[in-house]
Amino acid sequence: MNYKENQTTLNAWADDTFGKLTHIDPLMERFHDEVDELQTAVHFDPPEKIVEEAADCVMMLYRIAGYYGLDIHEAIDKKMVVNREKEWVRDGFGNGKHVKDVKIEKIFNYLICGSMDLCRNIAMANLKWKPINLGAINEKGDAIKYITNVDELRGIKNVNIYVGLSVHFKDIEKLNLLADANNWKLINLS
Repeated sequence: MNYKENQTTLNAWADDTFGKLTHIDPLMERFHDEVDELQTAVHFDPPEKIVEEAADCVMMLYRIAGYYGLDIHEAIDKKMVVNREKEWVRDGFGNGKHVKDVKIEKIFNYLICGSMDLCRNIAMANLKWKPINLGAINEKGDAIKYITNVDELRGIKNVNIYVGLSVHFKDIEKLNLLADANNWKLINLS
């Protein structure tokens, strides 16, 4: 498709209409206003109005890139090369996050082992989960947190507990007692 407007034409129009941009902060405030309007439109307006508000946001992004003398489409091309190399976790709604950026809100799976290194190895080798911070995540976006001490599980209910290698026998006994009281599902990996 051939479009009439692009970053160059929009910035030329904005410079003619508003004057040359001399400070980024007022433009950033305006951008935030446009994003707020888009968010409101998403919840209350028909699709045509939503896309109109999205266009306002894109125009602000053109102005930001123009302020720095850069082409946003070139930046997108470069960024997509990077994005295609990253590992992503789906959120189940057609969106996702880079594995490194995932923040786990609720943990439903715990892996208890003799050491954090052992937990990491078991999660990757036996469970095929990808490492993040102090745990791992699977392709469905389910997280597992590594622990080395049964007492870290106190007060936690209705979760899966994966029992790895090097867990002391007394800890296994304690796990079995706590599992019944807390509605845990124990999954033995050894």
